[in-house]
Amino acid sequence: MGVLQDNTVIFTYQHAIGDGQSGLAFHRLLLSALNSDETPLRPLADIVPIPDTLELVAPLEKMTKLSVPFSLACYQYLKIFAPVSWRKLGSAWTGNNVPRDKTAYTMTRLWDLTPDQTTKLMCICRDQKSTLTSFAHTAVVVVVSSLLDRAPKRHKYLCTEIPVSLRRFTGVPATELCDHVSMMYFYPPLINFPEISRDWKASAILFPWDVSARMVPAMRKKIAKSRGEPGSLKLLFGRIRPYLESKMGKKRDGTLTLSNLGPFPPPSPEESYQNLEEERWFIDQMFFAQGDPILAPAISLGIVGAESGSLSFCWNWGKDGIEDEFMEEVVEGFKQLVGAVLKYTPEKLGEVKA
Repeated sequence: MGVLQDNTVIFTYQHAIGDGQSGLAFHRLLLSALNSDETPLRPLADIVPIPDTLELVAPLEKMTKLSVPFSLACYQYLKIFAPVSWRKLGSAWTGNNVPRDKTAYTMTRLWDLTPDQTTKLMCICRDQKSTLTSFAHTAVVVVVSSLLDRAPKRHKYLCTEIPVSLRRFTGVPATELCDHVSMMYFYPPLINFPEISRDWKASAILFPWDVSARMVPAMRKKIAKSRGEPGSLKLLFGRIRPYLESKMGKKRDGTLTLSNLGPFPPPSPEESYQNLEEERWFIDQMFFAQGDPILAPAISLGIVGAESGSLSFCWNWGKDGIEDEFMEEVVEGFKQLVGAVLKYTPEKLGEVKA
Protein backbone atom coordinates (compact mmCIF):
# COMPACT_ATOMS: atom_id res chain seq x y z
CA MET A 1 0.00 0.00 0.00
CA GLY A 2 1.26 3.46 -0.91
CA VAL A 3 -0.10 6.81 0.26
CA LEU A 4 0.65 9.95 -1.73
CA GLN A 5 0.70 13.50 -0.38
CA ASP A 6 -2.66 14.31 -2.00
CA ASN A 7 -4.32 11.50 0.02
CA THR A 8 -4.29 9.07 -2.92
CA VAL A 9 -4.10 5.48 -1.65
CA ILE A 10 -2.63 2.86 -3.98
CA PHE A 11 -3.37 -0.72 -2.96
CA THR A 12 -1.68 -3.45 -5.00
CA TYR A 13 -2.26 -7.15 -4.47
CA GLN A 14 -1.63 -10.46 -6.20
CA HIS A 15 -4.63 -12.13 -7.82
CA ALA A 16 -3.85 -15.40 -6.06
CA ILE A 17 -4.98 -13.89 -2.74
CA GLY A 18 -7.70 -11.50 -3.88
CA ASP A 19 -10.26 -10.88 -6.60
CA GLY A 20 -11.67 -7.53 -7.73
CA GLN A 21 -14.16 -7.40 -4.87
CA SER A 22 -11.25 -7.79 -2.46
CA GLY A 23 -10.03 -4.35 -3.52
CA LEU A 24 -13.34 -2.88 -2.42
CA ALA A 25 -13.13 -4.88 0.80
CA PHE A 26 -9.71 -3.42 1.61
CA HIS A 27 -10.85 0.17 1.08
CA ARG A 28 -14.00 -0.40 3.06
CA LEU A 29 -11.97 -1.72 6.00
CA LEU A 30 -9.50 1.16 5.64
CA LEU A 31 -12.30 3.73 5.81
CA SER A 32 -13.81 1.96 8.79
CA ALA A 33 -10.51 2.13 10.67
CA LEU A 34 -9.90 5.77 9.76
CA ASN A 35 -13.36 6.83 10.86
CA SER A 36 -13.54 4.75 14.03
CA ASP A 37 -13.02 6.60 17.30
CA GLU A 38 -11.80 3.30 18.77
CA THR A 39 -8.80 2.90 16.45
CA PRO A 40 -5.65 3.26 18.61
CA LEU A 41 -3.16 5.90 17.50
CA ARG A 42 0.42 4.69 17.22
CA PRO A 43 3.70 6.49 16.54
CA LEU A 44 4.82 6.18 12.92
CA ALA A 45 7.90 4.23 13.95
CA ASP A 46 5.87 1.51 15.65
CA ILE A 47 5.70 -1.98 14.16
CA VAL A 48 2.11 -3.18 14.32
CA PRO A 49 2.02 -6.88 15.25
CA ILE A 50 -0.27 -9.15 13.25
CA PRO A 51 -2.31 -11.47 15.51
CA ASP A 52 -1.49 -15.15 15.17
CA THR A 53 -5.18 -15.99 15.23
CA LEU A 54 -5.93 -14.46 11.81
CA GLU A 55 -6.96 -16.95 9.15
CA LEU A 56 -7.36 -16.58 5.42
CA VAL A 57 -10.70 -17.37 3.82
CA ALA A 58 -10.81 -20.97 2.60
CA PRO A 59 -10.10 -21.50 -1.11
CA LEU A 60 -12.96 -21.60 -3.56
CA GLU A 61 -13.09 -25.39 -3.92
CA LYS A 62 -13.58 -25.71 -0.15
CA MET A 63 -16.52 -23.30 -0.09
CA THR A 64 -18.71 -24.50 -2.97
CA LYS A 65 -19.06 -27.30 -5.52
CA LEU A 66 -17.08 -26.78 -8.72
CA SER A 67 -18.65 -29.50 -10.82
CA VAL A 68 -17.70 -29.44 -14.50
CA PRO A 69 -20.55 -30.35 -16.88
CA PHE A 70 -19.68 -32.89 -19.56
CA SER A 71 -20.29 -30.34 -22.33
CA LEU A 72 -17.91 -27.85 -20.70
CA ALA A 73 -15.25 -30.54 -20.23
CA CYS A 74 -15.46 -31.42 -23.95
CA TYR A 75 -15.18 -27.76 -24.89
CA GLN A 76 -12.17 -27.21 -22.64
CA TYR A 77 -10.34 -30.17 -24.15
CA LEU A 78 -11.24 -28.84 -27.60
CA LYS A 79 -9.57 -25.54 -26.67
CA ILE A 80 -6.42 -27.39 -25.59
CA PHE A 81 -5.97 -29.87 -28.44
CA ALA A 82 -7.90 -28.54 -31.46
CA PRO A 83 -6.38 -26.02 -33.89
CA VAL A 84 -7.53 -22.43 -33.43
CA SER A 85 -9.04 -22.48 -36.92
CA TRP A 86 -11.60 -25.04 -35.75
CA ARG A 87 -13.06 -22.59 -33.22
CA LYS A 88 -14.66 -19.16 -33.28
CA LEU A 89 -11.41 -17.81 -31.92
CA GLY A 90 -9.91 -18.32 -35.36
CA SER A 91 -12.31 -15.70 -36.79
CA ALA A 92 -11.97 -13.30 -33.83
CA TRP A 93 -9.71 -10.28 -33.60
CA THR A 94 -7.65 -10.50 -30.40
CA GLY A 95 -4.81 -8.06 -30.97
CA ASN A 96 -1.26 -9.28 -31.37
CA ASN A 97 -0.13 -12.81 -30.60
CA VAL A 98 1.16 -13.63 -27.13
CA PRO A 99 4.87 -12.65 -27.06
CA ARG A 100 7.45 -15.41 -26.83
CA ASP A 101 9.33 -13.40 -24.22
CA LYS A 102 7.68 -12.47 -20.94
CA THR A 103 7.42 -8.70 -20.95
CA ALA A 104 5.10 -6.96 -18.49
CA TYR A 105 5.25 -3.32 -19.66
CA THR A 106 1.71 -1.97 -19.26
CA MET A 107 0.01 1.25 -20.35
CA THR A 108 -2.89 2.84 -18.42
CA ARG A 109 -5.49 5.50 -19.16
CA LEU A 110 -7.97 6.86 -16.59
CA TRP A 111 -11.32 8.56 -17.14
CA ASP A 112 -14.28 9.22 -14.88
CA LEU A 113 -17.83 10.57 -14.91
CA THR A 114 -19.27 13.00 -12.38
CA PRO A 115 -22.02 11.81 -10.01
CA ASP A 116 -24.66 13.60 -12.14
CA GLN A 117 -23.36 12.01 -15.34
CA THR A 118 -23.27 8.62 -13.65
CA THR A 119 -26.87 8.92 -12.50
CA LYS A 120 -28.01 9.93 -15.98
CA LEU A 121 -26.12 7.07 -17.63
CA MET A 122 -27.64 4.55 -15.22
CA CYS A 123 -31.12 5.93 -15.95
CA ILE A 124 -30.54 5.64 -19.69
CA CYS A 125 -29.33 2.05 -19.33
CA ARG A 126 -32.32 1.14 -17.18
CA ASP A 127 -34.71 2.74 -19.69
CA GLN A 128 -33.14 0.68 -22.46
CA LYS A 129 -33.40 -2.57 -20.41
CA SER A 130 -29.62 -2.73 -20.11
CA THR A 131 -27.05 -2.72 -17.35
CA LEU A 132 -23.87 -0.69 -17.08
CA THR A 133 -21.87 -3.83 -17.86
CA SER A 134 -23.83 -4.71 -20.99
CA PHE A 135 -23.73 -1.08 -22.17
CA ALA A 136 -19.97 -0.71 -21.66
CA HIS A 137 -19.36 -4.07 -23.33
CA THR A 138 -21.46 -3.11 -26.36
CA ALA A 139 -19.85 0.34 -26.52
CA VAL A 140 -16.37 -1.18 -26.68
CA VAL A 141 -17.51 -3.56 -29.41
CA VAL A 142 -18.91 -0.62 -31.41
CA VAL A 143 -15.71 1.41 -31.07
CA VAL A 144 -13.31 -1.44 -31.84
CA SER A 145 -15.48 -2.58 -34.76
CA SER A 146 -15.41 0.91 -36.23
CA LEU A 147 -11.61 1.02 -36.01
CA LEU A 148 -11.24 -2.46 -37.50
CA ASP A 149 -13.50 -1.44 -40.38
CA ARG A 150 -10.42 0.19 -41.95
CA ALA A 151 -8.59 -3.14 -42.07
CA PRO A 152 -9.16 -5.97 -44.56
CA LYS A 153 -12.31 -8.01 -43.80
CA ARG A 154 -10.61 -10.89 -42.01
CA HIS A 155 -12.45 -10.99 -38.70
CA LYS A 156 -16.06 -11.65 -37.74
CA TYR A 157 -15.98 -11.52 -33.95
CA LEU A 158 -14.31 -10.21 -30.86
CA CYS A 159 -13.59 -12.53 -27.93
CA THR A 160 -14.53 -10.98 -24.59
CA GLU A 161 -14.58 -12.08 -20.98
CA ILE A 162 -16.35 -10.70 -17.94
CA PRO A 163 -15.33 -11.78 -14.41
CA VAL A 164 -18.17 -12.82 -12.12
CA SER A 165 -17.95 -12.93 -8.33
CA LEU A 166 -18.74 -16.31 -6.80
CA ARG A 167 -19.36 -14.85 -3.34
CA ARG A 168 -23.07 -15.32 -4.05
CA PHE A 169 -22.34 -19.06 -3.84
CA THR A 170 -19.67 -19.12 -1.11
CA GLY A 171 -21.32 -16.66 1.26
CA VAL A 172 -18.12 -14.70 1.93
CA PRO A 173 -19.00 -11.16 3.18
CA ALA A 174 -17.99 -7.98 1.38
CA THR A 175 -15.34 -7.15 3.99
CA GLU A 176 -13.20 -10.27 3.37
CA LEU A 177 -10.28 -10.70 0.99
CA CYS A 178 -10.49 -13.88 -1.07
CA ASP A 179 -10.16 -15.15 -4.64
CA HIS A 180 -13.68 -16.42 -5.32
CA VAL A 181 -14.20 -15.50 -8.96
CA SER A 182 -15.07 -17.09 -12.27
CA MET A 183 -15.35 -15.89 -15.87
CA MET A 184 -18.03 -15.51 -18.52
CA TYR A 185 -17.00 -15.66 -22.19
CA PHE A 186 -18.65 -14.07 -25.23
CA TYR A 187 -18.01 -13.90 -28.97
CA PRO A 188 -19.82 -10.69 -30.01
CA PRO A 189 -20.00 -10.14 -33.78
CA LEU A 190 -18.38 -6.99 -35.08
CA ILE A 191 -20.85 -4.09 -35.18
CA ASN A 192 -20.07 -1.79 -38.08
CA PHE A 193 -21.55 1.56 -39.05
CA PRO A 194 -20.05 2.06 -42.52
CA GLU A 195 -22.45 4.87 -43.41
CA ILE A 196 -21.32 7.09 -40.54
CA SER A 197 -17.75 5.83 -40.15
CA ARG A 198 -16.19 7.65 -37.15
CA ASP A 199 -19.12 9.95 -36.32
CA TRP A 200 -19.61 9.02 -32.66
CA LYS A 201 -22.60 11.31 -32.22
CA ALA A 202 -24.41 9.48 -35.00
CA SER A 203 -23.25 6.20 -33.49
CA ALA A 204 -24.91 7.23 -30.22
CA ILE A 205 -28.20 7.85 -32.02
CA LEU A 206 -27.99 4.44 -33.68
CA PHE A 207 -26.47 2.73 -30.64
CA PRO A 208 -27.44 -0.98 -30.68
CA TRP A 209 -29.41 -1.01 -27.44
CA ASP A 210 -31.06 -4.23 -28.57
CA VAL A 211 -27.66 -5.94 -28.49
CA SER A 212 -26.98 -4.52 -25.04
CA ALA A 213 -30.40 -5.60 -23.75
CA ARG A 214 -30.03 -9.16 -25.09
CA MET A 215 -26.77 -9.49 -23.24
CA VAL A 216 -28.45 -9.05 -19.83
CA PRO A 217 -30.32 -12.42 -19.78
CA ALA A 218 -27.30 -14.05 -21.44
CA MET A 219 -25.11 -12.94 -18.53
CA ARG A 220 -27.62 -14.16 -15.96
CA LYS A 221 -27.67 -17.56 -17.61
CA LYS A 222 -23.88 -17.78 -17.62
CA ILE A 223 -23.63 -16.64 -13.99
CA ALA A 224 -25.81 -19.56 -12.90
CA LYS A 225 -23.32 -21.98 -14.52
CA SER A 226 -20.14 -20.05 -13.74
CA ARG A 227 -18.78 -22.38 -11.06
CA GLY A 228 -17.78 -24.93 -13.68
CA GLU A 229 -15.16 -22.63 -15.20
CA PRO A 230 -12.66 -22.62 -12.29
CA GLY A 231 -13.47 -26.29 -11.76
CA SER A 232 -12.11 -26.94 -15.25
CA LEU A 233 -8.58 -26.52 -13.89
CA LYS A 234 -8.94 -30.06 -12.55
CA LEU A 235 -8.89 -31.29 -16.15
CA LEU A 236 -5.22 -30.30 -16.39
CA PHE A 237 -4.29 -32.77 -13.60
CA GLY A 238 -1.88 -30.31 -12.03
CA ARG A 239 -0.07 -29.37 -15.26
CA ILE A 240 -1.09 -25.73 -15.08
CA ARG A 241 2.33 -24.19 -15.69
CA PRO A 242 3.05 -26.19 -18.90
CA TYR A 243 -0.45 -25.34 -20.12
CA LEU A 244 0.10 -21.61 -19.64
CA GLU A 245 3.61 -21.71 -21.12
CA SER A 246 2.25 -23.48 -24.20
CA LYS A 247 0.36 -20.28 -25.08
CA MET A 248 3.54 -18.26 -25.59
CA GLY A 249 3.98 -17.15 -29.19
CA LYS A 250 0.46 -18.20 -30.19
CA LYS A 251 -2.82 -16.38 -30.93
CA ARG A 252 -4.10 -14.44 -27.94
CA ASP A 253 -7.20 -15.98 -26.32
CA GLY A 254 -9.17 -12.76 -25.90
CA THR A 255 -9.83 -9.22 -27.05
CA LEU A 256 -11.28 -7.64 -23.92
CA THR A 257 -11.57 -8.21 -20.20
CA LEU A 258 -14.32 -6.05 -18.70
CA SER A 259 -14.46 -5.95 -14.90
CA ASN A 260 -17.31 -3.98 -13.34
CA LEU A 261 -16.87 -3.96 -9.57
CA GLY A 262 -20.05 -2.00 -9.05
CA PRO A 263 -20.51 0.94 -6.65
CA PHE A 264 -18.38 1.28 -3.56
CA PRO A 265 -20.51 -0.14 -0.72
CA PRO A 266 -21.91 2.42 1.74
CA PRO A 267 -21.11 2.05 5.45
CA SER A 268 -23.00 -0.73 7.16
CA PRO A 269 -25.15 0.05 10.24
CA GLU A 270 -22.44 -1.23 12.58
CA GLU A 271 -19.98 1.24 10.99
CA SER A 272 -21.92 4.29 12.14
CA TYR A 273 -19.78 7.41 12.41
CA GLN A 274 -22.34 9.60 14.17
CA ASN A 275 -20.14 10.02 17.22
CA LEU A 276 -17.31 11.64 15.29
CA GLU A 277 -16.75 15.32 16.09
CA GLU A 278 -15.16 16.01 12.70
CA GLU A 279 -16.22 15.16 9.15
CA ARG A 280 -15.45 11.57 8.27
CA TRP A 281 -13.06 10.31 5.64
CA PHE A 282 -14.61 9.23 2.35
CA ILE A 283 -13.51 8.14 -1.14
CA ASP A 284 -14.05 10.80 -3.80
CA GLN A 285 -12.57 8.85 -6.72
CA MET A 286 -11.66 5.21 -7.19
CA PHE A 287 -9.96 3.37 -10.06
CA PHE A 288 -9.48 -0.36 -10.57
CA ALA A 289 -6.71 -1.68 -12.82
CA GLN A 290 -5.44 -5.13 -13.70
CA GLY A 291 -1.91 -5.94 -14.79
CA ASP A 292 -1.64 -9.11 -16.87
CA PRO A 293 -0.24 -8.00 -20.21
CA ILE A 294 1.30 -11.33 -21.20
CA LEU A 295 -1.50 -13.92 -21.48
CA ALA A 296 -4.59 -11.84 -20.75
CA PRO A 297 -6.83 -10.32 -23.47
CA ALA A 298 -5.31 -7.43 -25.37
CA ILE A 299 -7.55 -4.82 -23.69
CA SER A 300 -8.54 -4.55 -20.05
CA LEU A 301 -11.29 -2.21 -18.85
CA GLY A 302 -11.98 -1.80 -15.12
CA ILE A 303 -15.13 0.00 -13.94
CA VAL A 304 -15.91 0.99 -10.36
CA GLY A 305 -18.05 3.57 -8.59
CA ALA A 306 -16.76 5.72 -5.74
CA GLU A 307 -18.56 6.69 -2.55
CA SER A 308 -19.12 10.18 -3.97
CA GLY A 309 -21.24 8.73 -6.79
CA SER A 310 -18.64 9.17 -9.53
CA LEU A 311 -17.87 6.36 -11.97
CA SER A 312 -14.38 5.56 -13.23
CA PHE A 313 -13.04 3.72 -16.24
CA CYS A 314 -9.48 2.38 -16.22
CA TRP A 315 -7.95 1.06 -19.45
CA ASN A 316 -4.89 -1.21 -19.43
CA TRP A 317 -3.00 -2.83 -22.24
CA GLY A 318 0.38 -4.46 -22.74
CA LYS A 319 2.89 -2.92 -25.12
CA ASP A 320 3.21 -6.26 -26.95
CA GLY A 321 -0.51 -7.02 -26.97
CA ILE A 322 -1.75 -4.06 -28.99
CA GLU A 323 -0.39 -0.92 -30.62
CA ASP A 324 -0.49 2.25 -28.51
CA GLU A 325 -1.94 4.33 -31.34
CA PHE A 326 -4.86 1.91 -31.76
CA MET A 327 -5.61 1.89 -28.02
CA GLU A 328 -5.49 5.67 -27.79
CA GLU A 329 -8.20 5.74 -30.47
CA VAL A 330 -10.22 3.10 -28.61
CA VAL A 331 -10.12 5.11 -25.38
CA GLU A 332 -10.94 8.39 -27.10
CA GLY A 333 -13.71 6.79 -29.16
CA PHE A 334 -15.26 5.25 -26.05
CA LYS A 335 -15.20 8.60 -24.25
CA GLN A 336 -16.79 10.38 -27.22
CA LEU A 337 -19.44 7.68 -27.61
CA VAL A 338 -20.40 7.72 -23.90
CA GLY A 339 -20.40 11.51 -23.94
CA ALA A 340 -22.70 11.53 -26.96
CA VAL A 341 -25.08 9.04 -25.33
CA LEU A 342 -25.27 11.29 -22.25
CA LYS A 343 -26.53 14.15 -24.41
CA TYR A 344 -29.74 12.22 -25.17
CA THR A 345 -32.40 11.63 -22.57
CA PRO A 346 -34.11 8.21 -22.50
CA GLU A 347 -37.18 9.84 -24.07
CA LYS A 348 -35.16 11.18 -27.00
CA LEU A 349 -33.49 7.83 -27.47
CA GLY A 350 -36.91 6.23 -27.51
CA GLU A 351 -38.11 8.71 -30.11
CA VAL A 352 -35.10 7.93 -32.33
CA LYS A 353 -35.68 4.19 -31.95
CA ALA A 354 -39.35 4.59 -32.82
